[in-house]
Amino acid sequence: MAKNGFVNLWTTGPIDYWSGMVDLRKFQARDFAMEFEDADEFEAEVNGFFEKAKKLALKAGWAGDISQGPFLGAIPNADSAPQLIIAWKQSNNGSCFIASNGMLVGNGFGGVPVEQGKY
Repeated sequence: MAKNGFVNLWTTGPIDYWSGMVDLRKFQARDFAMEFEDADEFEAEVNGFFEKAKKLALKAGWAGDISQGPFLGAIPNADSAPQLIIAWKQSNNGSCFIASNGMLVGNGFGGVPVEQGKY
């Protein structure tokens, strides 16, 4: 994960299909094979990132509930670690929150940038 220390948060309407994303709880439980040496360090980074993303989401209108997710994904980067993405859907009105340590330029999900913070 690129350690730039920033969380960028977007919100969007309901998303029902999360193909290509890994359930964050399965990642934390190690239900799939880790293919790199620093798995514990990466897991700690992901957890810290998600905690900050949740705080930003609360400021942006998240009701604090999750109906789908959280999901973990990444976008490969030729020059450094992959760009991390954590996304979830709230029960309240189906709004989705998508956090990344990058800018997701030209996003196809129609998300609106709402918050940015350090973690």
